[in-house]
Amino acid sequence: MKKIIVLAMLFIVTALSEIHGQTVIGGATYPVEGALLDLKEYQANTENTTANKGLLLPRVKLTSLTSLVPLIQTETVANKKEHIGLQVYHIGNDDIPAGVKVWNGVMWTGGASNEPAPWIYMPAFPIQMHHTTEQKIDLYAEYKRQIGDISAMTIWEENEVKFVVTAYDSLAFSTAPIIKIENEKQYLVYKAAPNRLTASSYLNIIIVKI
Repeated sequence: MKKIIVLAMLFIVTALSEIHGQTVIGGATYPVEGALLDLKEYQANTENTTANKGLLLPRVKLTSLTSLVPLIQTETVANKKEHIGLQVYHIGNDDIPAGVKVWNGVMWTGGASNEPAPWIYMPAFPIQMHHTTEQKIDLYAEYKRQIGDISAMTIWEENEVKFVVTAYDSLAFSTAPIIKIENEKQYLVYKAAPNRLTASSYLNIIIVKI
């Protein structure tokens, strides 16, 4: 009998979802106009409250601010984009503070204060791709050189920025481009694969203010 009741309830919820495109979970009878999913125990009262309980987000332990692992096994440009808006509660570790995190397509934003860390894309700069030997570039020096030409932009100090490789053409590099820290300086280190370089090859880097 219980199974029949549960199945009947699921059928009703599914039917309502198909008819209206919106769903309410809780004791209220209808969702607000702009919500696909509305969680509430009752309709808004004079204080505009709708529940005495909250939404418990999945608790995960992220490995990097620029990685969807361990939520997915293999990252691609496509699934980084399709996961925009994904929200979790990161339980915290030595590198990333605990807090609600939201994936913006490039990195996780938010934290204990739920405020996104300021970041910008690294300005475009030339790199040597015709050598097969390891190349090393002082990223802050390059950033300062490029931004210095734009008088309206503030230049962040070297000790308050972090460079992060967010995506690259794996065919154009024989080793993955990494950020290497030496003597408190951040370098882009990579080895090119000149024979596999194409006009659509890319390397994306962001600068995060820490």
